Amino acid sequence: MAGPASFLTEGFREKYGDAGITRMVRAPGRVNLIGEHTDYNLGFVLPVALQMACYIAVGRRHDGRLRVWSENVRQSREWPVENLGSLERTGEWSDYVAGVARELVRAGCTVRPSNLYLWSTVPVGSGLSSSAALEVAAAMALVDEAAGLTRLDIARLCQRAETDFVGLPCGIMDQFASLFGEAGCAVRIDCRTLAHDAV
Repeated sequence: MAGPASFLTEGFREKYGDAGITRMVRAPGRVNLIGEHTDYNLGFVLPVALQMACYIAVGRRHDGRLRVWSENVRQSREWPVENLGSLERTGEWSDYVAGVARELVRAGCTVRPSNLYLWSTVPVGSGLSSSAALEVAAAMALVDEAAGLTRLDIARLCQRAETDFVGLPCGIMDQFASLFGEAGCAVRIDCRTLAHDAV
């Protein structure tokens, strides 16, 4: 991640000054080989995680707020962390981050005041799951490691964020593929049971 890491580091410093980066996360987009539209009908799917991904650099804040800057749309949004559990959608790009933050709080997780610097190489509207990549990256950036969430927990949480908060009904394939994808493999998922294996 040397290329993206350098880009994120420079961009983070430009937006947030000397506030240090505490971690960087990456969540890939996906392409589906078999099973289009069968995930929400509880069928079988065979997605592949892509090299194109959403990246987020994370740093701490000390003013009780969560702030996110999107390099792709050149906009920022912020919310008091104490209000995250009651956020409502606005119809903007930031709903994907806000929805994940709300679902984390509602799941009993602590979301700490943070600076997020977001950059995605997954083209929006291309059918490569740019929204799922953003949701999964946001969840990994915000979740406290002490929360003990599994990758499956995070996939379900991100699916709820897209369905219940953003308002776009979807199955779990996109978020699942972003979290369980492996290099050189597709992921075969039985969407009835969520049993899966690398193919």
